[in-house]
Amino acid sequence: MPDITFLAAKDIAEDKAIQPEPAKLHLPEWYKKIPLKLKHDRVGLTIKACMPFQDSLMAGYILKNPIDQQFNFLTPDEDGNEHISVDINKQLAYLQHNQLFYNINAGIETHPIEQLGGTEGGCPFVKMNADRAFYKIINPFSMILPPGYSVLFCPLINRPEPRFTVLSGIVDEGYDLPTNFPIVLRKKGTWLLKKGEPIVGVIPFKREKWKMNIKIKNKEQYESSYFQYATKLKRWYRDNIWKRKQWD
Repeated sequence: MPDITFLAAKDIAEDKAIQPEPAKLHLPEWYKKIPLKLKHDRVGLTIKACMPFQDSLMAGYILKNPIDQQFNFLTPDEDGNEHISVDINKQLAYLQHNQLFYNINAGIETHPIEQLGGTEGGCPFVKMNADRAFYKIINPFSMILPPGYSVLFCPLINRPEPRFTVLSGIVDEGYDLPTNFPIVLRKKGTWLLKKGEPIVGVIPFKREKWKMNIKIKNKEQYESSYFQYATKLKRWYRDNIWKRKQWD
């Protein structure tokens, strides 16, 4: 079994509130509450029985927000002009401004919209972010991956986040610096992104060369597949196709 190792300074690595964790430990509460079976159907099953959906919720690991950050998205100033800003603890801001961080990667950074083509470039993320600079969630953890592996950083799978959207990216093994995450802001007004909230999905995968093919499936193949499916009352995919995945 390949290993993924998350690295950070001592105080951060030992802070359980922000330690990375397997995604299976953060199943959404709404998903936990759904029963396995439909109330008025003896053989009808809910999404709880859908193994592809369950696997997507449990895939990989989750990174958490390292510090409290108060976002002010399109809030009016004294003159009534809408603006965007992020507030953090003043002591942390002081340390960041004076470059006294030796063992922590935290604070506030931005990407100008010109890096995504500006207002005339046609990038949809620029318009979604109200033509303003993109704030980044600063991640204090770096990673060690086995040779031949990469990791996909992405929004939390099947966990809708109405306040912001993380931009996805792939990083290969050998990069031992923390990866930070530009976000597209979505929720207007003032709101708090708390320390310890899950923010990013981490999906390791082995790099392999793939080649795409397209073929015609004949009638006999269709009939055989449907026959196997139709002869089981329920949970055919789980019993015949599904393979257990492990994310420890």
